Amino acid sequence: MEKEQYLLPSDSSRADGKKITRLPFLLGRCWSDFATRLLEGLGNSPAPELVNEPGRVFDVLLFRQSTASVLVKLEPRTAGWYHLD
Repeated sequence: MEKEQYLLPSDSSRADGKKITRLPFLLGRCWSDFATRLLEGLGNSPAPELVNEPGRVFDVLLFRQSTASVLVKLEPRTAGWYHLD
């Protein structure tokens, strides 16, 4: 099976490079802000073992979002060192 590889942009100061590097921090904040709701939903889901896999949870949510209504909307509340201008 051939694996796909996505390289980071050579100029990470551009907006697309900042989006890629900022995503883990936004997802981490989302996980911590909504942990109770996410863990409760996972506990009632067919895949409760995903409680220990936040990366996979967001992968599924963002994948499903491409064919459904908005499930996750990431909007930074405060500016940080990873904030996009």
